[in-house]
Amino acid sequence: MNEEFIIIDHSNLTDEYLDIIINLKKQHWNHPYDSQKKWIYDNLCPDDFHLLLKIDGVYAAYMSICNIDVTIDGNSFVAKGLGNVCVDLTFQKKGLGKRIVEKANEIITRDEDAGILLCHSHLVPFYQRCGWFDVQYKSAYIGDNKYDDIVMMYNLNVKYPIVKMTLNRSF
Repeated sequence: MNEEFIIIDHSNLTDEYLDIIINLKKQHWNHPYDSQKKWIYDNLCPDDFHLLLKIDGVYAAYMSICNIDVTIDGNSFVAKGLGNVCVDLTFQKKGLGKRIVEKANEIITRDEDAGILLCHSHLVPFYQRCGWFDVQYKSAYIGDNKYDDIVMMYNLNVKYPIVKMTLNRSF
């Protein structure tokens, strides 16, 4: 199996790559093409990037990696936010989801950053197997909007209990 990772700066995203990304995402989030395109351009910033995994010449997995301003109990830092993690349905159950998250972990570690992601409870065991941990908090916000689901982090020592966590934007 020939594996290739492709990193694309959001500011350099071509229509060809946009089509590939939307076609992968549509398998998991059934929104019209124009809606997916609008979400990508409304929610990603020029310094964010896209990570694609190609297997034997076929685009098999995708995620976005965004620079997110995080404040935990008054301490602010920038973390890499993983979003839109998905694997082509024909490649599922072959370890490619784990593989693309591991690549993101390498990037986070190399850049001496922390990682953050938002997820549903059924995905927690998957991300834990990838080295991520769920964060316990009393309140969390994305911008001014209260967030009540699961926050997971990577490569960060967290002091508990977290009273308030704020992320500057959705990702």
